[in-house]
Amino acid sequence: MNNRTFTCIGNGNCPVNKDVRCACRHCRFRKCLQAGMNKNAIQNDRDRIGYTKRTRRKDKNAHETNDSKSPEKDSSPFISMLNDLHDDSNSEFGDTISPYGHLDGIGDGEDLNPDSPQSKFPGHEAMLERLAQLENNFSLLLSRGKIEPYASLGEALGAPSRFTQPINVKITDPIATPEENKEQCQMPFWRSRIIALYIDWAKTFFAFRKLPYADQVS
Repeated sequence: MNNRTFTCIGNGNCPVNKDVRCACRHCRFRKCLQAGMNKNAIQNDRDRIGYTKRTRRKDKNAHETNDSKSPEKDSSPFISMLNDLHDDSNSEFGDTISPYGHLDGIGDGEDLNPDSPQSKFPGHEAMLERLAQLENNFSLLLSRGKIEPYASLGEALGAPSRFTQPINVKITDPIATPEENKEQCQMPFWRSRIIALYIDWAKTFFAFRKLPYADQVS
């Protein structure tokens, strides 16, 4: 696919079946080739979805003002999202990036204020770094972490987020599989893990935590 090269993060023989098929791209791609897939027939541009801009009603003067704005003051959805992340870093639950992989409190000495001269990541880079760290931790926990599904949505929203706790999972750990002789919940193994992590991921953002409970569960 676009001459990409995938590398197995395990021993080169990861399980690829109906229960475990998304954890290792290298082994999944190799199995597809062994099954007879023609890699030259892959349609890279299929189902491409264009960017959708949020529409707003603005008068002519406001529109001209926005055209003259600098990138730092742009009101695009992307910048709005970054500003929300900035608010997160200044909230009472503000998070920062830890060298151990998890997200710690601001009191640990890491300054996430983009305007601070001591900021490790000037501008919006701290927020982008935070998002990248969250994504990496999400993938690591999903594929290798021990994730117990929540019994209810109320329990999921009330429990501390896994992303604010130490991530005691290594990339060399074996890929997670359903435990034998253990009664499975009604939800499939991987789907229950994804939903649990989605909820924990959302709880790391102050914009979500400040929503009324009725809006969080809807």
